[in-house]
Amino acid sequence: MIDPAGRLHRPATADQVISVASRSQAPQSQLFAAELSDKLASTTNNASRAAALPASLPAGQQVVAWRDPGPIIAPVSAPVSPPVSTQASGAASQPSGLNGLVITYPTTTSGASSGPAASAGTPAAQPVSFDEAYWASQPAAVQQLQNIQNPAERAQVATQLAQEGYSIDVPIMVWGWDPATTTAARESMGYTWVPSAGQQPVGVAPGVTFAGTAYNPSTPPAGSITV
Repeated sequence: MIDPAGRLHRPATADQVISVASRSQAPQSQLFAAELSDKLASTTNNASRAAALPASLPAGQQVVAWRDPGPIIAPVSAPVSPPVSTQASGAASQPSGLNGLVITYPTTTSGASSGPAASAGTPAAQPVSFDEAYWASQPAAVQQLQNIQNPAERAQVATQLAQEGYSIDVPIMVWGWDPATTTAARESMGYTWVPSAGQQPVGVAPGVTFAGTAYNPSTPPAGSITV
């Protein structure tokens, strides 16, 4: 074979080329294998030394196997109690660990007042309904009519009270109409007064004039019921 420089070379066989290449790479392979062996040996020795225990321990010490406690989470069913001070001076010790996560609140004294009502010591007044206020504004003799269940007996007592001079509102006190509903209906129709028991009934409604007769809201008769 003649190279580009014009020199004549003897052709080499394939076996000779492979053999030469193998010999050129052999030192590098051996060097890599030796370094790998040294690294493995060093790691094994370090692990053996770390796992080895001392032959003897100081007095009062013992070897305890370590276990992973897992996540540090306080169980719900077993709340952590605040630490109790054991110091002779009475000063509370500082909590540590999970006890430091416990929040304590100061207790309130039973005698502390929270407002004007509590300091006065009197209960707040309960609101009353219109019906209760209506009957409470009547004389004691008239108030008994609301407790009589028999209509005939109630009419008899109301007639007697009217004869004695009491103003009796017949629809409410005798017929048993609701005071709030009856009063609201009268106001919406323009009534400022209605006749009491024994008085002349209203001839025409407010705002209506018939045969010269009209309801006069500004001049109620004596003894009539004010709306």
